[in-house]
Amino acid sequence: MPELAARRLCTATIRRWTTAEGRSSRGNVDTKSAQSRSTFVASVPVGGLASPLGDGWTATDTPPKDKGALHVHSWGRASQPRVVCLHGVTGHGGHFAPLGRSLTGCEVLAPDLLGHGRSRHAPPWSIDAHVEELLGVAGDRPGTWLGHSFGARLVLELAARAPHLVERVVLLEPALHLPPHVALLAATSALAGRTYASLADAVEGRYEESVLSTAPRELVASELAEHLVQGDDGRFRYRFTRSAIVTAFGELATRPPPFSIADVPTLVVLGRTSYLTYDLHLDDHRAELGDLLQVVVVEGGHTILWDAFDQTAEAIAEFVAARAA
Repeated sequence: MPELAARRLCTATIRRWTTAEGRSSRGNVDTKSAQSRSTFVASVPVGGLASPLGDGWTATDTPPKDKGALHVHSWGRASQPRVVCLHGVTGHGGHFAPLGRSLTGCEVLAPDLLGHGRSRHAPPWSIDAHVEELLGVAGDRPGTWLGHSFGARLVLELAARAPHLVERVVLLEPALHLPPHVALLAATSALAGRTYASLADAVEGRYEESVLSTAPRELVASELAEHLVQGDDGRFRYRFTRSAIVTAFGELATRPPPFSIADVPTLVVLGRTSYLTYDLHLDDHRAELGDLLQVVVVEGGHTILWDAFDQTAEAIAEFVAARAA
């Protein structure tokens, strides 16, 4: 199936599923970020392409600089309160660079997940494998765990396995679960390779792929300059392994842990025009956490650290600062 056709079919299926299952009310959402967001659903972004050892990866790449299998981006000092940031299915730890620099009172760690960036690209890429490596990053030091999209699912999985490490939770546009038929369509779409003639071509393409609306072009270009790698054929590819992307979509078809396992102060930040909806989870989340749950809606789509960086970073900074209050 051609990639665009798969994406359109995936879009239609998600729209039908969310309509058939019904959407619960968001309730009282933080009014400083406006009222309930739109339930607009657009195409699931996918990317990458084939290479002998994996998308955007060659035998000349350096191994992870850290002791484990994960390459970890970091900002701040180890003596400061810790924030660990986990990226989405097609992202990398460098996505959090602007946020890491803005949280001046924190030590911010952002690993490249398995199969991504400069971390180990060989399997396994299961949720259990991700969590095992993340526990190695955390050591015995608790902190705030932040996850965007698939990264939010990993935060909950880690909280289920090691609750003593999770003091506070931040979920940005969380993708916690996909029904199996939607996960299949997303994974099938991810199999289709994608290359770019230039960095500018990739940046332009990302606006369509991620359904970006207000993201500053220089912000997107700066990140993609790190996330893309130029192959021997001169074309640019994302620095991840497509097989890891397919595995992630398959894992999202499994049920996530109950919200009760992360019974800690939690911030959920949603994009008003995102192609994903959190409405199916919000009532359950609020019922489990009560006043511990704060929901903020910002003006943007699914990639809110691009579309609505200032609003999102401000909400995160305020939430993290409350830890010390």
